[in-house]
Amino acid sequence: MAASFFFSIIHHVKRPPRSRPRQVLTERDVLQLVGIRPPSGLHASLVSAADRDAGAAEKLRLIDDAFADAKSRHPKTASLDAKLSDYKRDLEEQLRAEMRQRLEYLRETEIARVKMEERRRREEAELTRRADAFEL
Repeated sequence: MAASFFFSIIHHVKRPPRSRPRQVLTERDVLQLVGIRPPSGLHASLVSAADRDAGAAEKLRLIDDAFADAKSRHPKTASLDAKLSDYKRDLEEQLRAEMRQRLEYLRETEIARVKMEERRRREEAELTRRADAFEL
């Protein structure tokens, strides 16, 4: 954690104007500027943490380079992207068709329900009218 604090100082060092050549400070330079001397345990742990971070960064750069190289050797990714786009378009069209079918089904069943309800009301009204006529 202390290593990240000291290394963040590097990023905040005021940079000279572009007309002059840049002076790059290393982690060891920053540690010396801060006053942490090489024989101390803190210096040793910070330097080893910096070395580990540099090693990890180098490994990540190598992985990125390998991926970029592999991608350039395999131009199939463009066709894969096109296939994925076509597949997505097909799925969207299938979904739209399915939604149209569902809406049509709901509309038909709702219309049938309304017709049955109106028929039931007419029959009840007719029964009521006949019962009233019979009572007279």
